[in-house]
Amino acid sequence: MSSCRSDVIDAWDQHERSSSTAPNGPPDGVLIRVSSVSKTFRSGGNRIPAVDDLSLDVRRGEFVALVGPSGCGKTTLMMI
Repeated sequence: MSSCRSDVIDAWDQHERSSSTAPNGPPDGVLIRVSSVSKTFRSGGNRIPAVDDLSLDVRRGEFVALVGPSGCGKTTLMMI
């Protein structure tokens, strides 16, 4: 295993140990909550919805990937 990969794993392990004992963690296990997020761009006189009423929860231990075609709003969501 490369040293860079090892450093990432060590950092993740350390994060998991420290965050698993956090006294003020969310009671329902949600680490990331996105609720009713929308983003609209304007082009000339047109309104272009990039993200429309998106909600999601990410809980401890879940692995989430945003997948979709070019222009569907993945990067826009991550930049909000």
